[in-house]
Amino acid sequence: MAGSERRQRGFSLVEAVLVIVFLAVSFLGLAYLFGNVTQQALKADLTVLATKLAREKMEEVVQRKADSGYSAVVSQSAASVQSGAWTFTRTVTVQYLDPSTFVTTGADTGYKRVEVSVSWGAGSGQSVTLTTLVTNMVPSSVVG
Repeated sequence: MAGSERRQRGFSLVEAVLVIVFLAVSFLGLAYLFGNVTQQALKADLTVLATKLAREKMEEVVQRKADSGYSAVVSQSAASVQSGAWTFTRTVTVQYLDPSTFVTTGADTGYKRVEVSVSWGAGSGQSVTLTTLVTNMVPSSVVG
């Protein structure tokens, strides 16, 4: 056999470097993807916690109306709430509504919109808001 027809065995240095570069780029992409998935999972967990805190406060507001009457349903300023290692800010906003249009009004019409907002972090969109309607009506079957 002539020298030009001889078969080469193994990898050249250029091939080995190309494989290493390819693997490095692949692992960097996977690391970025893993970090992004982890961040999204944390945001989902915080959203679940905030929803639970909002429901808890909404139940308190509704129970307050049942115990103390319609006039006891009032706005509450922002308060910090601790859940595990996280700090949330919870606010209750109560507004009077026009019963025919459900548009906010300044006068007591017997209808109140109650919004409980729970937020966390410094970024926008990191909040949960629950809304309900409270009335000053008593069902006719209860009235004596």
